[in-house]
Amino acid sequence: VRLVDAYKVYIDVGGIYNFQYTGQLQSTNSSAKNIDIWLARDGVDIGYSTRMFTLSGSGQYLSISFNFNIDVLPGSYIQLNWASDSTNVDLHASTAVAPHPGTSSSILAINYVSALPVILPTPP
Repeated sequence: VRLVDAYKVYIDVGGIYNFQYTGQLQSTNSSAKNIDIWLARDGVDIGYSTRMFTLSGSGQYLSISFNFNIDVLPGSYIQLNWASDSTNVDLHASTAVAPHPGTSSSILAINYVSALPVILPTPP
């Protein structure tokens, strides 16, 4: 598994992988914002993979999580995409301020689960 650019995770060894994502969103004004997060494999959106979140209130934070298993061929890549209906939301990171260390905006953990099945599943 290697990260070639800021948003593509390349898989060198094919198999079933478990991806665990956690992000921290911040609202910068009081209106409600809808945020969608979804998967793409080799640049193609995975059907029914979208998770929807709503955030409102100025200065409000929302911790989001996304856990999924997906089959990946060697040389393929996975993307976790997100979009919002507002520019007043961001993935928030902060520097260390006593008494706590810095806060990351996103964390991604990837675990190999098993070899690929003989017949790959057909995406929706």
